[in-house]
Amino acid sequence: MANRVRERLEGGDTALCITLDFPTPAAAEYLGGLGVDALAVDLERGFPDWGRLEDVARACAVVGVDLIARLPVDADLIGRCLDIGVDGLELTHVESADDISTLLRCVRYAPDGDRGLGRSRSSRFGSYPGGYQKLVASGGVPLIVIHIESRRGMEGLPAILRPEVDVVVIGAYDLSNDLGLAGEIDRPPVQDAVAAILDSVRRAGKVVGLSASTAAGAAHARARGARFVLAAQARLLSASLEQLDRAVHREGGAG
Repeated sequence: MANRVRERLEGGDTALCITLDFPTPAAAEYLGGLGVDALAVDLERGFPDWGRLEDVARACAVVGVDLIARLPVDADLIGRCLDIGVDGLELTHVESADDISTLLRCVRYAPDGDRGLGRSRSSRFGSYPGGYQKLVASGGVPLIVIHIESRRGMEGLPAILRPEVDVVVIGAYDLSNDLGLAGEIDRPPVQDAVAAILDSVRRAGKVVGLSASTAAGAAHARARGARFVLAAQARLLSASLEQLDRAVHREGGAG
């Protein structure tokens, strides 16, 4: 497991991850070839069949970019993603130390965890060089990204920020909804909550992750200390199209 993003972050660099809203192997190969650090696939709100996810993983391997699976803390989903060979797990709505304990049991082989051995892409279909003993000895713990996006998550932060957690993403929109201000992320109560999370994450020595799908948004995220920047394929397309639409249909453009 390459964990290229982890290597960048540990070296003090910043990583850019694009969430594939339209996940296909071709899109992964194309975007990965443009120089991004990671691509993410959203299993929280549904995804194509597992075979297609495996093909997306292969495309990422071809262009040398990490594949991160975004999903809830669900043992079955985590196990399937690990078998396919994802490089990272992006866990949404993390709210307690129990969530982290469940995650760690899923990613570790026995006797430290519940991860099983079998013929899958991650084990080279049972032909791992050196055999299963070497596979287990290698560890292979994926990049671990967690989302804090609720009051419960904020309250649980001291116990959540375990050494194994690599990145903490602040989900401002879900947090605003939990605070009764759905979508109003610029309101003081939401910004105060975001600032409190940022402070806790920094003091714990963890990498901050923020969403940004424009250059201005990325600059703002960097200014707030983010070194893991999440952009969305759909938002990138819509932002570019809005600029193109204004250029084509600008005032006086008719005729």
